Amino acid sequence: MNLMNIHTLQSLGISIIHSLWQIGLIAFIYFYFILIRKKLSVNWKYTLGLISFVIILFLFSFTFHFTENQDSYQLSTISGNSVLNVSDGLQFSDIPEKEVVKKQDNTRLFAINLYKFRKVINQTARVIGAIWIIGLLFFVFRKILAYFSLLRIKNNKFNVRSTKWEKTSEELSIKLNLKKHVNILFSPFVNSPLSFGLLKPIILFPLRITTRLSTAEIKCILIHELAHNLRNDYLFNIFQHVMETLFFYHPGIWWMSKNIRPQREIIC
Repeated sequence: MNLMNIHTLQSLGISIIHSLWQIGLIAFIYFYFILIRKKLSVNWKYTLGLISFVIILFLFSFTFHFTENQDSYQLSTISGNSVLNVSDGLQFSDIPEKEVVKKQDNTRLFAINLYKFRKVINQTARVIGAIWIIGLLFFVFRKILAYFSLLRIKNNKFNVRSTKWEKTSEELSIKLNLKKHVNILFSPFVNSPLSFGLLKPIILFPLRITTRLSTAEIKCILIHELAHNLRNDYLFNIFQHVMETLFFYHPGIWWMSKNIRPQREIIC
């Protein structure tokens, strides 16, 4: 591994260490507003959650950029007759020679201890950065598997397309001012209605819903799912998954994400 990769890994680890308190602070502020300030509307709570995620991502990116580009700690010669360049600006003309030597020794000792401390921190940061990459790959792999699993369900030959509900969807889309065409499928492989896709959105209904719910009830659920498409919630959901993947190590992210999802459902 070359020096550039080591420095990048180190910067990544330091950014992760800083993100622990950064995310904790933002999660505490979010907790205050959604649980203590109960007068806030659900829409404001949801918006606050998304803004919090954006701030967290910005702080992490800024910390990484700052750490990556700052000059590394430079230590002058520690051994031999040469000492650290610590006497710049000091006036020793009126100080006895023994005190000058003592001050230089104390400063040199402090600089050496500081160097050792920073060295331990940097080595630990590299390990943290490497562990984070392994964890990131694991969570990315999980998300990819989930995505392809969803694609298999969408393209399954046992899915049923209903002309009646396609027409109802078009009529409701006009009323909601939703300009995108939304495909409606009934699948035996889903347990609850779900909506996904940005350019070609699809709403998947459980097949058994047609025998268990009335037409009016299914229509209400359809309006709810169309509202998700109208608000482009699929995009925000992707962003949410990205945040959960990047900051998988922080419980604050999972707690905030757990609160954001039901708020989005209530709004729709």
